Amino acid sequence: MEIILKKEQLVPTLNTVLDVVDNKTAHAIYSNVLINALDNQIEFTGTDAESQVTIQSPFSEIKSTGTTTVNAKKFNELCRLIPDNGDISLKYVDEKLNIITDNGKYSLSTKPSSDYPVWNKEEFNNPLEINAKDLYNLINNVSYAVSNTDWREFLMGVWMYPEGEMLTAAASDATRVAVSRMNLNEGSLTSVGIIPKKAVNAITRFLSEKNNTVKFDITESFSLIEADNIFFQTNLLDDPNTPEPSIFNSYFPKGESDDLEIEVKGFVAAINRISVFSQSNVMHSEKAKGIQIKTTEGGVIILSRTSKPGESGEEFFPTSNKGVDFDLIFNEANLRAALSRISAETFILSIFKGPVAPIIIKDPNDTNTTHLIVPQQPIDTSSPEQTKQSTES
Repeated sequence: MEIILKKEQLVPTLNTVLDVVDNKTAHAIYSNVLINALDNQIEFTGTDAESQVTIQSPFSEIKSTGTTTVNAKKFNELCRLIPDNGDISLKYVDEKLNIITDNGKYSLSTKPSSDYPVWNKEEFNNPLEINAKDLYNLINNVSYAVSNTDWREFLMGVWMYPEGEMLTAAASDATRVAVSRMNLNEGSLTSVGIIPKKAVNAITRFLSEKNNTVKFDITESFSLIEADNIFFQTNLLDDPNTPEPSIFNSYFPKGESDDLEIEVKGFVAAINRISVFSQSNVMHSEKAKGIQIKTTEGGVIILSRTSKPGESGEEFFPTSNKGVDFDLIFNEANLRAALSRISAETFILSIFKGPVAPIIIKDPNDTNTTHLIVPQQPIDTSSPEQTKQSTES
């Protein structure tokens, strides 16, 4: 095998492969990328036990065909550091991949391509044709809410399912829920699928760079995406305890709410400043910091919780509260993650009755996406000492 590529062609391809390969596995072959030079195309494939991506990469010349595998991370690091606008020659000789540039010669060890666990390419059943940006936004709107650790496997990924003429994505870690929908001009999914978190991260990265129509499908066991030169397939999560998708609708409170419209950028900046003073109740976890938000005349007050003795943070942020009254503690990471998905200059904060009733966050420009956050605990105003003890517990 001997091929010549441009750095600008090779590095983005390897970046996408790296999102799939497994660098922490005991099976070294899963850390490698498969390079396959055919008569008229070059394919790069990355896989682990969960997903596989195959990319047809542009090339300058194929001098001879062949195939091999090489460590994806090390190969990518080298190519990324090579000067721009130059040719990269790849030549497989004596179980080594020789890499030649204008100013350098390098050699990486390889493993036989026959050992590489290539999946059979799954066939689309009833694919949807969707704009890549729309699919990216749909999945990205909810991906932050996927659980990192939970005994309920069905919370460890993004749900994708049909709702009439809508395509819905949803995710939850039991303290927050995110649901986003998009209208379909034609077609509909025929299956419900839960895409694992790692696969979601890979999908959103390569979709963020596309702006054309892609093919997307959920089959009985797989999620499939074809985007230009990329074919991605991943196993779906298979949890025997998986409920019906309607469970997400049941999370959202019913009835009237009190609504605040708040400016996003300034509010997030205020949260960031106050979080400097907040300590986590969970050892070594910066993601468990709590902040208190309560209404006051002309706006809200944001306060730090569980600060070190002698330290505190408090900040007034103006809003038009129109008689809204609440006093709640939130996980500041959950609040900030939801607000990061708001594209408008303001967001709508909806408060429902009850001391620990969830709050709803919505983007005024996106009525199809809803974020729910459960407060950490109600504020006990009966006694300062009781409040202190409740917080410390």
